[in-house]
Parts: sequence; structure tokens; C-alpha cells
Amino acid sequence: MKRNWEEKITHTLDQIEPSQQQTHQMWTAILQSKTKKEPKKFPVFRFTAVGMCILVLSVGTGIGVNAATDGALFSSLRSFVSQPEQQKKVASEGLKKSSFTEVYAPPLVGCSDAYVIFANERGLMIYGRNQEKLLAALDLQALDCNYFNADTVMTHIMMEDDMLYMYNEYKDETKTSQVYRYDLTNAGQENALSMVDDATEIETIQKKWKKFAANRKDTFDSIPLAQGEWNGSEKLKYSEESLVWTDQNGDKQLSCMLTLADGTYQLYTCSLKDRTDGKTETLALHQTEDTRETQKLPAFAYTGNDKIMKTLCDYMCSQDYGYSGEVYIPAPVVYKTVEEDDGVVVFANLWSFTYNPNGNTLDCEGGGEQPSRLKLKPDKKGGYTVQEHLEAGGGAEYQKDIEAFCNGYPVAVSKFTEEGKNYEKIRKELVKMYVDDHGLDFKYYKDYGWDPVSL
Repeated sequence: MKRNWEEKITHTLDQIEPSQQQTHQMWTAILQSKTKKEPKKFPVFRFTAVGMCILVLSVGTGIGVNAATDGALFSSLRSFVSQPEQQKKVASEGLKKSSFTEVYAPPLVGCSDAYVIFANERGLMIYGRNQEKLLAALDLQALDCNYFNADTVMTHIMMEDDMLYMYNEYKDETKTSQVYRYDLTNAGQENALSMVDDATEIETIQKKWKKFAANRKDTFDSIPLAQGEWNGSEKLKYSEESLVWTDQNGDKQLSCMLTLADGTYQLYTCSLKDRTDGKTETLALHQTEDTRETQKLPAFAYTGNDKIMKTLCDYMCSQDYGYSGEVYIPAPVVYKTVEEDDGVVVFANLWSFTYNPNGNTLDCEGGGEQPSRLKLKPDKKGGYTVQEHLEAGGGAEYQKDIEAFCNGYPVAVSKFTEEGKNYEKIRKELVKMYVDDHGLDFKYYKDYGWDPVSL
């Protein structure tokens, strides 16, 4: 997802929540950097947010965000993602996401005799094969480098010897302006992470990525077990792509990640020449369903002033639509209301969505629509109750049912069938209401394969 200057600053500050000392450091660096360049033109203002300071200077002078702070912004970000407590949090959330809520096992982005490296939209996990433990968990959300199933941007991660390179590639051909570099020999330490912003060096890294990407193979087409006992298994999931790598003996190996139903992580490896005889290595990253109890989210309740919307939301929340996910948030789209003597007739599409937490993002787990005509009757509390609910069936009955319950009323049938996501406005409003009402830390919600939507 391409971000403008303000969004870049806001995103970073939302992640690191700089302390007073860090804010002072960034502000001082800005002053020093700016006064050196334009000593006579610089007007001194007091801003309540360091993000606004950086934004004004960056846009006004054309210098980069990190350059505007003399590197202080990146230093604060690096310090944040390297904190032991933050790495522990990322590991816990990331491992739970991959083992219990994903369709595939997480992507294997790097492999050698020394390391197993995999990632998802929450974080990057660096596992030491010799140490038999997790060496580091890097917060990819904080780095804004976690786009593995988005629409307009794709995150690339490349392993070269003991170095990782991470950057975003944009569909609109916007040039990549920065690359994160991670030294695996210092995994878990603050000095492991650095930034590349030299255009020539970035071009070289991008060329190497294209060569590295050729080592990625479709697991189903490349590993026989994926078409055999793994296919349709309820006991395990495999990563969608496998990775070709060279071991210390110079032999080509083909590996993919596996996650078992009980939360176990495994690495499957076979020779690139002989793929019928593979070995499975269990990683010391076991997750259990019990650990998910800490992730329980409060239930949604409509708290706005629209009586009809409240009635619809309360009604939908009382139904069992059979969707999986930790929190259900409705998004009813009202097309027409017709006042009658004994109540109100509402024509609406009752959209439903369920979400699972993923760091700062609510990942959509499932959802669907329900074109409806509802009769609302006034209650003694000044609101309404649902007296009648007519809904459209599926298949061939879909259009017929909508036409039938719209017949005789001043509502266009096309409202229900028009293309486009006409639910997104109300969906965003209600997700934001939920987050604000409960004081939650979610900054985005996301559908699989689409860019995250900022709240």
C-alpha cells in the first residue's frame, strides 16, 4: 500500500509511540538539520506532535523522512522492534496466526544449514537450527514491510549468505526508496537492523531479488507429498511455495514449512534431484490452542444514535450465521426506509464480517451478505424491534426473492445487485466504533488479498 508523507510518519509513530526523550531527540535532529541548510529562513514553531514537525520539514524541503530527522526516526524504530518484550509479543502473535488461522503454513523466505526463516503479516521469525530456538522475531507491521497478500504492494524478502534484505514493490511502479537490511549473525540485537537508501545499491538488491525469486517453487507442483498424503489433510498445512537453497556440501535442497493441527512447526526438506525421499525437522516453536485465550476480544455493540442502525446491528449480533472468527462486526447497508402506520419497513443488505486479531490489524476471517426486507415495530424504549424479516435465497432464487419483497415499494431492485463494495463506508465506521469503544490498539482491518484499510 503506497503511503504519502503524512501516512508514513503517522504509521511509524503509531508503532513506536516515541517516549519524551525520543521525541526530543527527533525534534533536536530536525532543528539541527534544518538550520544547517537554511539558517535565515527557518521559523521556529512549537508543535504538539513530532510527526507534524517531520511532515512540514520533509514536504517543505524535499528531503526524506529519515534524513529529515538525521536518522533519529529510524533509530527509534530500530530500538522499538529490537526490544526483547516486543520480539516476544511478535513471536507469540505471529506463531499463533500461522498455526491456527491461516490456510497455508507461513512462507519460507530463507533457509540454510544454520537458519530457518519464515514470515507472515505479523512478523519475521528467525530460527537457529544449531541452537534449536527462535533467535529473533522482527515486527514487520512496525517496519511497514508485511504485504504478502495485498493488492497494490508486495513485500520481498531475500536471503544472501548471512544477510536479509526486505523491501516493498509497488504495482504502480513507484520506485522503492528504502530497503531494510538484517544481519543474521547479530539476530535479536539492535545493531542487526540497518537501512539502505542509496538508489544504486537498491537497484542492485532488486536485481538480486529477481534471481533469488527463481528459487521459489509451487509446493503442490514441486513436492510429491503435496499431491499425496498432505493433500486435503486436516492434520497439517504446508507453505504455498517451497524454496530451493544450497547446503554446506554444495547440494541443492528443496524445503517448505509445515504447521500441524496441534501448533507444531516443522521444516520439510528433500533433495532437489530426488524429491521422493524427504526429511522432517521439528522446530522448537510449539503453540497450543490454550495460549489463544489471551487473545479473546470483546463483543461488538452499536453505540451510535441511529435507532434503525442500532436495531439492525442488535438483531444481526443475536443471530448465529456460522462464521468463524473471534469477533463479529455487522455492516448493514440500508437502501430505503418506508414509514407505515405501525412501524418502518427497511430494505437493506445485511453484510456480516468476522475478524481475528493480528497485531495492529483485524484480519477478516469470513463474511457474507443477506439482502433483506425487515419490518420494524416501535418498542416502549423509543427504539424498534424486528417484527418480520424476509431474505433472499441463493442461486436462481436470489434475484427473484429480491424482486418479490421489493414489489409494491418505492425501492430499486438494482440497489441490491449493483457492482462495487457498497458496504465499505458503513463497515469502516462500525469497525472504528468497535475499536474506539473498547480502547483497542487496532489501526487497520484487512481482507485476504487486499490492502489493509486504515482506521
